[in-house]
Amino acid sequence: MQFVQMATLHALLYASKAYSYAKNNSGPLKPKVEMIEGTLKTVVDETVDKFGNRVQPFVKQVSTKTKNLSTEVKTAGLEMNNINW
Repeated sequence: MQFVQMATLHALLYASKAYSYAKNNSGPLKPKVEMIEGTLKTVVDETVDKFGNRVQPFVKQVSTKTKNLSTEVKTAGLEMNNINW
């Protein structure tokens, strides 16, 4: 799970840099870009306020299930290594 978190963090950082570059070099479209950005921030903030308390338990459940599956796969792999073919 730590790999997925790090990959997500890096992807977000690169996307943020790309967005910042594009926004700063948008020329005459910059006011429109800033208007759309403000609208999206409002929508995202309201969505997080409404559903934020439901996301955390879901992420925790997915993390637990992934960890359990990983343990089962490792255990099955060890058992397969102990079989004399």
